[in-house]
Amino acid sequence: MSVTRVPPPSLHNPSNQISQIVTADGRRLVHLSGQISWDERGRPVGPGGHGAQAAQIVRNLDAALAAVGATRDDIIDETIYVVDYAPELRGKHLCRLP
Repeated sequence: MSVTRVPPPSLHNPSNQISQIVTADGRRLVHLSGQISWDERGRPVGPGGHGAQAAQIVRNLDAALAAVGATRDDIIDETIYVVDYAPELRGKHLCRLP
């Protein structure tokens, strides 16, 4: 599937982390949900540590996407829920981890 992110020049875009308009061409659409910080055996990873939890969630996300032949570059929209969120966490761990 070809994904095109369109940055309208007349709309403010506060970062390169979002796209206000996205088009997707192709016949396949995959929905993915419920990624949490559990390892492959169902054990919690990083209890109480946002960074370790976020890193595990990204590994799980990558594995799930790979199972359908996709990567994070194919993601059109994502929603992240964080318990005990603090603004200082945003830049450190929660945005587009490698």
